[in-house]
Order: sequence, then C-alpha cells, then structure tokens
Amino acid sequence: MSDNNRPDFRSRIDWAKMRAAAAQQQLNQMLGERFTWRKAASIAAGFVLVCVVSLWLWIYWGLPRVPDADTLWSLNRQESVMFVDRDGEILGVRGPYYANRAHLSELPDYVPQAFLAIEDRRFYEHEGVDRIGVLRAVLANLRAGETVQGGSTLTQQLARNLFLTPRQTVNRKLREMVLASRIERRLTKDEILELYLNRVYLGDQAYGVDAAARRFFGKPATELTLAEAAMLAGLPKAPSRSAPTESLERATARQHVVLAAMVEAGYITGEQRDEAIAQRIRVVERPNAERAMGYAFDMAVEQARAVVGRDTPDLVIHMTIDREVQQSAADSIRRRLGNRAFGRRPLQAAYVALDRDGGVRALVGGTDYNTSKFNRVTQARRQPGSTFKTFVYTAALESGLDTEDVRYDEPIVIDGWRPRNYDEGYRGAVTLRTAFALSINTVAAEVANEVGPARVADVARRLGIANMPERNAFVPPSIALGSIETTLWDMTTAFATYMDDGMRVDPHIVARITNSAGREIYVRPPYNPARVLDAEVATRMTSMMGAVVLRGTGTGARIGDRDIAGKTGTSSDWRDAWFVGYSRDFTAGVWVGHDDFTSMGRTTGGTLPAQIWADTMRVAHQGIENHPLPGIEQPAYTPAQVEMASFFDELANAFGNNEGGDNDRGFPDLGDIFN
Repeated sequence: MSDNNRPDFRSRIDWAKMRAAAAQQQLNQMLGERFTWRKAASIAAGFVLVCVVSLWLWIYWGLPRVPDADTLWSLNRQESVMFVDRDGEILGVRGPYYANRAHLSELPDYVPQAFLAIEDRRFYEHEGVDRIGVLRAVLANLRAGETVQGGSTLTQQLARNLFLTPRQTVNRKLREMVLASRIERRLTKDEILELYLNRVYLGDQAYGVDAAARRFFGKPATELTLAEAAMLAGLPKAPSRSAPTESLERATARQHVVLAAMVEAGYITGEQRDEAIAQRIRVVERPNAERAMGYAFDMAVEQARAVVGRDTPDLVIHMTIDREVQQSAADSIRRRLGNRAFGRRPLQAAYVALDRDGGVRALVGGTDYNTSKFNRVTQARRQPGSTFKTFVYTAALESGLDTEDVRYDEPIVIDGWRPRNYDEGYRGAVTLRTAFALSINTVAAEVANEVGPARVADVARRLGIANMPERNAFVPPSIALGSIETTLWDMTTAFATYMDDGMRVDPHIVARITNSAGREIYVRPPYNPARVLDAEVATRMTSMMGAVVLRGTGTGARIGDRDIAGKTGTSSDWRDAWFVGYSRDFTAGVWVGHDDFTSMGRTTGGTLPAQIWADTMRVAHQGIENHPLPGIEQPAYTPAQVEMASFFDELANAFGNNEGGDNDRGFPDLGDIFN
C-alpha cells in the first residue's frame, strides 16, 4: 500500500483533542451559569430537609399514642389469670404473674429507693431522658471498649416494657426516648414510679414487686425487708439468670451492689447496709397449685370467660373456693385411694362441695390434674346406683305414700326385669324408711313401678339432673336403681335442694372478677331461688336420708354430733361408688371408680366415698356453729311397726318360753327390728 493511501492518524488525533476542548469549554460555561452559591445553599437545604423528614419518619412512623393512666395499667399485658379464694388469698396464677397492685404510699420507703438507687438516681430531676446519665454511660462504654453501662431512665424502661420490643437497635432507643418524654407529660413522677414497680419483670414469670415478693419470699410487697427489697431491685438487669429461685448466689451478689448504691445515694446508712447483708434470705418453694386446684381453676376460667368474653387478658377471679376444704379433699382422695390410684388401671375419685348459696367450696376432678385434665365432676357420666333412689322415694312421698308404709322385700319381676339386692337375700316386710336406709333394691323397684318411672324421672329433672328422658318418652323401670348415667355435679346440685328446704340452688365457682389494678369487671348478680320441691317433702326426705347415716349404709359419713343426711350408691358389678350428703350448711358429693368402667371389686358407696366425704366435711365445719338439720329426727314406732313386732313376739312364744323379756330363741325384739 502506498503512503498516499495510509490513514492520517495524526490529523484525527488533533481533531479529537479539538472536540474535547470545545466540550470542556461548554461544560464550564454551563456550570458557571447554573451553580451559584445561592443555588448550592438551596440544594443543601433540600438535602437536609429530606434527611430530617426521613429521620422523623424513621422514628415517629407508627409510634403509638400514650393513653391515659388507667389504660397504661393494662397495656401490653400478656394473658394472665389470677385465682383468689373466698378470703382474698391468692390460690394460684396461670400465665405471667402480676399479683396485686402495689401502691407507692403503702410500700416501705426503701422499696422504691432501692430501684432508684441502682436504676435511676436522678429520676425526680430529669424529664424522661437523663442527658447527663446518657453522657456518663457513653464515656464509660468508650473507656471499656464495650457496653458496660446503660443510660435508660426508669421512664424509658417503662416505655420499652409498655410499647416496644427489647431488641437493641438505635431506632428502638430513639423511640424509647420520645415515648418517655410523652409519658412524663401524661403522668406525675409518683405515678410513673408506681407503674414501673408494678410492671417491671423480675424473673420466674413475676411482673412487679408484689408478684416477685410473693413468689420468692411468700409475702406481699408491703412486708418486704430492706434486704429483700435490695435483692428484688438487683434483678431487672438479668431477671431470668438472677432470680433467687434460679440462682440465690447471683441474686445475693446483685443485692450487695444495690445496697452499696443505696448508701452512696444517701438512702440508708452503712450500718443498715451491713445489717441487710447479714440477714439470711429465705426463698420459698413454689407450690404446685395445679395438682390440687387445676380442675377448679378450669371451671373458674370457663365461667369467667362466659361473662366477660375472651378478649380480656388481665383477670383476677375471686372464687368461692375454701382453700382448706379444697386441700383436704385432694389429700383425702390420695390418702384413701393409696396405691390403687396408680398402676395400669388407676382408681379415680371426684369431689364437689356446695354451700347454701350454691358456692363451690371445693372441687376435685381426679387424683392428679397434672396426669389427667379430665374433670370427673362435670364431664364423667356414670351410673349413680342407689343414690338415685332418693328421687324414687321423693316421687313416692309426692304421690301420697308415707315413710312408714310397709312393702315387702321379696323377688319381683317388672316387665321382664328382675332386680336383686346387693347381698342376694330378702328381708320380707320392711318400712319404706328401712328399705331406703338399707338400700334394698327390690323395694325401690316396686315403689318406682307403683308411682311410675316417668314421675321419678320428672322429679330428678326438676331437681337438676339433666340427662333424663324427655317428657312423654319411655322411661325404663331400671331407672329406680340408677341405670341412667349422670354427673356428680348434677347429683350434688340436686341433693342441695333438700339442704335448702326444696329451693333450687345455683351452683357457681366465680363470685366476682377484677383486674390486677382492682377495677371491678363482674359481680355475680343476686340469685332468687325457685321452689322445686315442697318443703314438707324435703323435710321428710331428710329424715329418710338421716336414717341412712344413723343406721344404714352411710354410717361411714358421720362427723361427730353433726346432723348429716345422705345416700350411698353402688352401680352394678361395683363399677361406681357414690356418697352424696348434706348438713344444714354444706352439700357434698363423692364418686369413686375406674375411667374404663371396670369393676372395683366390692368397693361400695359406704366405704371410700363416705370416708372421703367425712374427711372433708370435718374440715369444712370447723369453726361453724352446729346447726340442726330440720327433719333429721327419727320417728317413734308407728302402729305398723308395733304390729310387726307383735307378730315376732307371738312367734317367739309359740316356739318357747320368753319370760322376763329375755329372747333366748334368737327372735328380735322391737329395738332389734327397727334400730
């Protein structure tokens, strides 16, 4: 290729340089025209504004509003239920433990002072954020090269607990400061401190000083000693690790730090600190309330939710339970059943007691709530056996029969059904009173057939037995011996009618409901009982059931000289054993059996159930005046009884000499026959 045809690279490079210089000149001209100092300042201001708005949105977007003081008490509380007995004592807690509201004016001075000394010594001087404290914490952390000190005030901690999450972020810290300032404008200092002391988490699910004092030391916060208060004040830094129930050593170490801070702040003297350090702290063992109280707690929650709904997280349920009776029932069941309560087929028992107002004084649905949550008081439908005869004889009295009328204990067939007695024997002529006291099956079947099974079912339904055949439906004759299943709850409720002279009781376990701040949510309305049984019939049945305890199958239920009436019951093949009875003050029922309906092996209602009943009723009646039970008196011999006794006397004379009243032929005298 010739030189004339080669590209002119030099000329092209020169041309590119010229174009670049022209572009540079044009750019300089543009910049010179548009970017004045004023425009630069405007752009900078706009940038700052965007940053400020972004920062504002980052901090304030979605930030909650601080409500009034009353609302703050229930804000962000986890679902918690506290159970209180009839005397106002705490029975137990489900969920986080908040206990009672501790009022600042009622606490010893050193309780709030301990928290102020270690957490926020300048609490009464700042307005929610302690700038001096923040600066001091920053310098301390810089010197240590790590976070060794926090600058959060009590108000900031309260804001975090009420509104925010515990995540350690810059955003949360800034939001915490804003909310703290808002809280300070909404509440007084004392209100903030009181709210903090009631909401601070102190370990072992205890929130607030009263909850922690009860859980760790077995006392209310108003009774805390200086040493105990200092130990509690040391817990917020690491409550789960330092709780005295978790590590008494770590809790004690923190206590010493708090006491030193209290001396430095001028709250206590060195001598007081030394005395507190020397004091031996006794940490109480947390009782397993669920084992004895779990079934009662379940019922209380069910009744409470029915009246207040399921959206109220903070409930204090004031129950009708008597702690002593409840515990004695649980203890008696375990003691009386013994080893039979364990094994492949554990023997179970249930117990419920009502007072004259229908309040549940005790309720135990099984031997161990932790093992089985199935409530055998309300959920187990079992054959009541001879306890159901109470309704048979009630129907008989309503039909015009008398307690001293005579019927015959002999083989009987009713529509192909052949009822037999427990002992397989027959006694011949007996009064209805004696037949009931000795639980004679043939006579009960005969009487039920005489008045009509439908009438028996009607009486049971009227008194509170829910699982009865509908009116005008077929009622089997075997109803006389308790063949239709029912619950211990219904049977006990029905028997309480006799205690209350024929008036229907309203069984309940919840008297009122409050929240932890003491605000009343529900109070059980007054109950106007309805008459479901004639008072005279109720009194005569009391006389009949009194004979059961005095000289019949229920003698095991006697409790000293108290007037007691009741009825035993044993279903076929000894699958169920019952005793339901009452005094003038309480009605209680006991059931014993296997959950799988297998035989207990000749365990009757007059043995274990009557014994458990007596154990608990002795406790229930302690300190209560001995009130006579109307109708309990047993009548003198009736003409029919005298006639029967004369028959035996004539028979004795026919077979031998009976001079001087000595009966050497083995024939019974009047007292032997009827007593």
